[in-house]
Amino acid sequence: MKAEIIRRFGLKTFLDGAGLILDHAEAQVRRILATIPDGDYFFTDCADEDAPEGLPIRIALTPRIRGGRASWTIPARTRIWARR
Repeated sequence: MKAEIIRRFGLKTFLDGAGLILDHAEAQVRRILATIPDGDYFFTDCADEDAPEGLPIRIALTPRIRGGRASWTIPARTRIWARR
């Protein structure tokens, strides 16, 4: 599909459009982050693996929100694991 869009509209138009999409997504994320109070927020979840024999992978992160900006760390006490 990407190749068809580039063939039809040209590489510059494709790249310009991709840039606009990324700019819009960044603006949306910044608006959302601005509404979250400063703090550290621990979060854990499992990511599904789509391979036939894939195992779920536990993900544990601590998003840190400061002044509408976010960074993420993997807590030292957390092990990332896969289990059957």
